Amino acid sequence: MKTITMKVSEQEHKEFKILATKRGGSIKDLILHCIKQYKESGEADDYEFEELDEEDLKDLEQADREYEAGEYKTFTQLKEEYKCQ
Repeated sequence: MKTITMKVSEQEHKEFKILATKRGGSIKDLILHCIKQYKESGEADDYEFEELDEEDLKDLEQADREYEAGEYKTFTQLKEEYKCQ
């Protein structure tokens, strides 16, 4: 078993809970149902997913720490820093 953690706003959590309750299940069941529907839609065929390595996980953890500390960049700042060609 693997663990997935999602950080969502209080409002998003409330919406997840409402939708899950309407379906008669848990938030986990709702998310798994959505993933199944997405795979069956045919749109998922365009994407390939690979497992994250240790470096990727460290980067994500660092980003989470920076975000929680308020040390994150806006999309506009990132666009300026990493100019597209």
